[in-house]
Amino acid sequence: METTNGHLLVASIYIPPNAQLHHELFEHIYNLNNNCLILGDLNAALQTMGSKRTNTKGHQLQQVLDEGYLQCIDNDLTTYTRNNYEEKIDWILASQPTILCINNIETQAPLGLKEDHKPLTFNLNMAADPKPLSPRVSFNFMAADWQLYRNKLNVLLNQLDMKKTITTGQQIEMYATALTDCIAAATKSSIPQTNTTLKHFKISKVTKKLIKRKHQAYRRWRKTNNDIDKNEYYNSRALLANALRNDRTERFNQIRSSLCASKMNSSRSETPQGSPLSPLLYIIYTSDSMNGVDEHTEHGLFADDTALWTTSNTITNLKHHLQSS
Repeated sequence: METTNGHLLVASIYIPPNAQLHHELFEHIYNLNNNCLILGDLNAALQTMGSKRTNTKGHQLQQVLDEGYLQCIDNDLTTYTRNNYEEKIDWILASQPTILCINNIETQAPLGLKEDHKPLTFNLNMAADPKPLSPRVSFNFMAADWQLYRNKLNVLLNQLDMKKTITTGQQIEMYATALTDCIAAATKSSIPQTNTTLKHFKISKVTKKLIKRKHQAYRRWRKTNNDIDKNEYYNSRALLANALRNDRTERFNQIRSSLCASKMNSSRSETPQGSPLSPLLYIIYTSDSMNGVDEHTEHGLFADDTALWTTSNTITNLKHHLQSS
């Protein structure tokens, strides 16, 4: 089954009452696809997972769960009824992360029979949540219409009340916000955005083999609790980290080679000569730069020019006032 998380292997199993539950069967299914869902009548009763008692197959099922690569739904819903006796012997097993996508588990009435297995129903939500849009915006300044930008910005700025006196911090913030909105509106109308798509690189065959080797070593370690298997697991994990790093380096080298082989165009990040954007951005950036000036010193700001002046009856005090500012 194709899902947003990759291929999902769905298996249905029946274990007769007189047969044994072999963990090799479940391990074989897991090795076919690490993302698997196993459903079936196992005739296994496991009290720790919701059954009323534990039978022989229940102990065998517990051994499968102890290996760690499969998990089961833990609830007390009975799945079989006969002669007023009910028990949970049908199971839902799954690997991570599929087990986390199963919810709304219910048992239904036996189909056409008074005493039989109860059908199990559940929801399998494999759809991924939509990725939120990035707040960052990238513009293609090479394709910008700067004449349109100037005209649009001038129209928007002329709509502001330039004669209004600004004295409080709140008024300064409101005025700066209005200027920012004007710049953003002019930018949106005259500078197109770039549409860049990030493509994930494919991992190599060596990396895939190391992933499989790491999983197998982990299962052996959990099963035998042997130091040799433990060391092999950690060695496999270190080799896998190096392999992933090599894959990323190889991908980077491919991108760099393709860029060097193609014609490169330098992009300018500065604003055009004579654009009103430059002084406006500077004013917004330096609007609070004089907040720390002493009260005895006056100041004036105009575009990128700043002036400080003070008065005193001695040269010494004048120097002190200006130096302290």
